[in-house]
Amino acid sequence: EAYFGVYGVGFVLVLTAALLASFRPRVGAVIGATLLVTLGALANLVSERPIDPIDQREGILVVGIQMEFPSISETVYALDRAVKEHPDVDLVVLSEYTFKGRPPSEVLGWCRQHACYLVAGGKEPVADRDDAFRNTAFVISPKGDVVFKQAKSVPIPFFADGLPADEQRLWNSPWGKIGICICYDLSYTRVVDELVLQGAQLLIVPTMDVTSWGEHEHWLHAKVAPTRAAEYGIPVVRVCSSGISQIVTADGHVSESLPYPGQGESFAARVQLVGQARVPMDRTLALVGLIATMMFVGVVTGKMVFRRNTGKTKSPFAPRK
Repeated sequence: EAYFGVYGVGFVLVLTAALLASFRPRVGAVIGATLLVTLGALANLVSERPIDPIDQREGILVVGIQMEFPSISETVYALDRAVKEHPDVDLVVLSEYTFKGRPPSEVLGWCRQHACYLVAGGKEPVADRDDAFRNTAFVISPKGDVVFKQAKSVPIPFFADGLPADEQRLWNSPWGKIGICICYDLSYTRVVDELVLQGAQLLIVPTMDVTSWGEHEHWLHAKVAPTRAAEYGIPVVRVCSSGISQIVTADGHVSESLPYPGQGESFAARVQLVGQARVPMDRTLALVGLIATMMFVGVVTGKMVFRRNTGKTKSPFAPRK
């Protein structure tokens, strides 16, 4: 994944399967089994690539707390507990839709009182449009001010998930450039590509995975963050409303996680930003593949039209001579 990306890996696997199908069944089975064993033995070596961490002493101390639609008093209580357990915390991350609107004054005051940064999800009203909003992650500074906000780029279809973001920007934090994408955004390479191309050194992903969706959905969704981290070579902090929250290192290793449903659970870890993340090569190769496919379809279609016009068509059901 680190070199080819998820689409590149998929292409290689499908191409390999197609080539194996061209052999006799027994030969193909032997070659396929050999390739699988070899791939398993080399998986760690192939997936590892040099990660360029920046010098930050011990990194950012990040605390993530799982809470699903908490009240303001519950939010402040959880924040107080986090600071009590981790007095040196640099950044607290809460889930998507922690707030029903913009961050309330009680939370702004908490950040000011404890001189701590906070990232949490809420709703940003859209001016001049009744009941319209954007699903937004707010960054609150130690002075109690909203210093950055990023709306969700790809709202979930058929959900009341707000309007899509007008733009994507990076938060120029005290530690480096941090990209924020919200929940479903992490599943779209075009969203993460843009953040990485702008120079993101860490991804923060407030997420709403409702408890009632069930454990299987949560486990399935938890596969995305490690894949993205390994694909781009960038650490990911993903905090859900209920499990499975994760802190993932730049090589795709899940260093911290919280269980499902895990209401009120929290984790803490020092996170190292990377010097440079990279978009994998399959983004360029995909365009080449698309162009080649369109050319192939054009040639085949042209031949069919030519044969039809010249009367040289032949039924595929005609008996062979």
